[in-house]
Amino acid sequence: MNKTNKGISIANIIALFGMAGIGVLTFFGQFLLSKDGTPGSAIIAAVALVAGLTFLLVMSIKAKESEDNLEKWRIVEWFCLIVYIAVAILFASPTQKFFYIITESNNIKNMAKEEVAAIEIMYKEYEYQQRKYMDEAEQQLQNYKDSPKVNEELSNYLKGIGDDLKEWKRKAQLVLPLPNDEELFNIKGEIENWNLLTLSSLAVRLEKKGTTAWRDVENHIKTTIENNKLIPIISGSAYTDTGYSFDGYAKFDLGTAPEPKFAQSLRNAKSNTPLGWIVYIALNIMVLLNYAVANRTNYVAPTKRKVTGTEL
Repeated sequence: MNKTNKGISIANIIALFGMAGIGVLTFFGQFLLSKDGTPGSAIIAAVALVAGLTFLLVMSIKAKESEDNLEKWRIVEWFCLIVYIAVAILFASPTQKFFYIITESNNIKNMAKEEVAAIEIMYKEYEYQQRKYMDEAEQQLQNYKDSPKVNEELSNYLKGIGDDLKEWKRKAQLVLPLPNDEELFNIKGEIENWNLLTLSSLAVRLEKKGTTAWRDVENHIKTTIENNKLIPIISGSAYTDTGYSFDGYAKFDLGTAPEPKFAQSLRNAKSNTPLGWIVYIALNIMVLLNYAVANRTNYVAPTKRKVTGTEL
């Protein structure tokens, strides 16, 4: 019987490591699946599973070592073992998903990069369109000024902005560009510095950014361009009977927000992986070793009992 100086057996130590491993993997697996990026639910899930399995293990060992009412304790023993196995299987999902995310890390990382790239392309598309519309508006306004034909709306617009179109364009270009997106820059940096501890919160932030980026640009267009009537759309020419006409203000085509595949890949991760099951089963065997080496007491005579079992 090999024990430490404090009377803790080797089997106890092995079981502690096994239970700790189950708790840690459950925590990380649940944390990666978090919808709000906070560890609260993951901590609760890990503690609850470890507490439940520990209780079932202790009860099965107590029943195995009991010296009275053996038949009743045998029922308790096998009931606890069966429930232990059932609970371990039912709550194996976080561990399996953790290993799936580990093995598919590069693919999941690429999904995050694609979402960031889609937002950056949208920003670039806005900048391209606003410069294009602005150049066209300046040219058409200049053409209208040089044309003998009169359009009341265009004449009123020119009065409002003044005769110096170059100065009008310069002032407009001070407010047209989008502000720097520091949050997207930080998200991009976190993706490059891939860290499992921050994946759930990163997924939440990137999913939100995928929605708010389009809305923020649309609000920028409305408040800066439409409300200030910055980029007029002018059609026609001096060589047509109708001359030039005012067709409202620039309309931007920004496309649609990307599908949040990164966040979805974490939440919908597969629940079965070979490596995950191998590690999970090994950890549970480490825990159940404590039960396997526990002494079993059986009646061999009305006044005698026989102790069987091996203790590490």
